Parts: sequence; C-alpha cells; structure tokens
Amino acid sequence: MVNKGGDSPLVNAVHFRHPEVAEFLIGKGADVNRATLTRSAPLGLAAQAGLSGVVEALLSAGARADWPDENGVTALHLAAQEGHVEMARALLRAGAGADGADRQGRPPIYFSAQNGHTEITRMLLERSKASVNARNGGEGFTPLFLAAKGNHLDDVRALLEGGADANLSTEEGATPLLPAAFLGNHAVVRLLLDAGADPDAESRGGHTALIGAAQEGHRFVAELLLDAGADPDRRNRDGATALPLAAAAGHADVARMLLERGARKEVRRAAAVARKMGHRQLADMLQREVGGGAGGITAMMRRLFKK
Repeated sequence: MVNKGGDSPLVNAVHFRHPEVAEFLIGKGADVNRATLTRSAPLGLAAQAGLSGVVEALLSAGARADWPDENGVTALHLAAQEGHVEMARALLRAGAGADGADRQGRPPIYFSAQNGHTEITRMLLERSKASVNARNGGEGFTPLFLAAKGNHLDDVRALLEGGADANLSTEEGATPLLPAAFLGNHAVVRLLLDAGADPDAESRGGHTALIGAAQEGHRFVAELLLDAGADPDRRNRDGATALPLAAAAGHADVARMLLERGARKEVRRAAAVARKMGHRQLADMLQREVGGGAGGITAMMRRLFKK
C-alpha cells in the first residue's frame, strides 16, 4: 500500500522519524527496497536521519547497501556527510562501496573530509584509496582541497597519508594550499608544505598562497610560505604583488615582514595605496623605503649587516 505520492508506510515512518514504527513494519515483512518517486529508499532516508537501529534492521532484512537515489547519493554518502561512524561501518560491512560516486562524481570520502569526520575518512581509506584524489564534476574540488579549506587538520593528515596529491588543482587552478593560506589555517599550511605543496602555485587568476595570506593579514602563514621558498615579488594577473595588497588592507606587520624578507617590487605602489586607504603611518614607512631614507627598512638592514 502506498499514498498518493507513491510512498510506502515504511518510507513514511522513516521520513517522519518514527523508528519504532519502521522497525515494526520491517519485522512484518515490508519491502525494504521500495523507493519513493525520487528513488529515495528507506535505507538512505534512515541514514540521513541518523536512525542507526533502523539502518541495522533494514540491512538485516536485505536492504541494498548501495541503493542510489536519483542523484546517485547512497546511504554511505549520507552517513559520511553526517558523521555517523557506526552506521558507516555497518554499511561497509554490508557491501556498500567506499568508492561509489554520485552524479557529480563525489565519493563518500568527499563528504567526510568536507565536514571533518576524520574517523569515517580513515575508515574509507582503509577500504580503498582509489578515491583519495577524486575531483567533483563541477569545480574540480578534491577531498584534500575541501579538508584544507575547512581547516580539518586531522582529515588533511589522513588524506596525505593515504596518498592525496597536495598539488592537484581545481578547475580554477587552485591547489589546497591556496584556501588554507587565504583563511589563515596555519597548521594545515605547514602540513601541506611538508607534503610537497608548491608554495608558488597559482590559480588561473594568478593568485598565490602568499598573496592570499598577505591580503588577509595572516603574517605567520606568510612567513611559513616564504620559508618554503615562495617568491615575495610574484605578481597576480592584475600585476600586484603581496606587498601592495597587504598595504591596501592596512596590514603593517605583514608589509614590514615582506620588506624584511626581500620584497622589492611595487613598494611605491604599496605606499600610494596605503595612503589612499587612509593607512598614514604605513604609507609613511613605505615611502621612506622608496626614498631609501634613514628610516627605511632596507637602509636599516644595510646598517645592520654592514661590515
């Protein structure tokens, strides 16, 4: 028996989160694989709702562990997304594929990494490492890119240990290092650099991790990148280096550090833009650097190391 929308009593019991009713219907022989008109089977609905007992009962009654809905999403995708560890383990035991992708090319590990569910990420990697570098069909995001962007350090570590490529880029040419640096995720940046991430990798717009860190005022991240060999004078597609972008935002500590670490191009531009944006003290400091005056950082460094 189904309602006008084509939903069975079991589907409705799960959808409206009545686990006792659902388990009763399963015990009475309800069709555990009967899907809705949008192909959502009881198992996927139970996984999304976090009804572990219902999931176990459905699997015991013969529910297909890999049943996809109309978007190719399975119960394992949903368990990974919501962080239901024991549910994910039960689905894998029942034969759910660790590498099964939805219609956008996203395997379950994509969702666990995106949401910081490290135990599930590691569990999926133990089953298979085939999806560790999977890219979705739109933006080209990888699990590592999403974990780095979300500042999920333990997931980043697990993925790198599982063979994730630290230099694999999105459709826009951004590697995982770029969002990590832009957002100031210091520990993630260090981990990516230690794994061989290119500190000067640039997106299609010419943006680099150093430019992003400087623009957002993340001094310690910028120092990490420079220690790894990032070019302080690398330009983006607009011709700007990290220095004028830091100056425009008023990040005086970052600007000083960039000068101390060898930034020489765009100093005049940095001074002008700092003054335009109302950062007078920073503009004065940069202007002294342009003129090579006694107060300039370059002059100071010359005096410091003069033999």
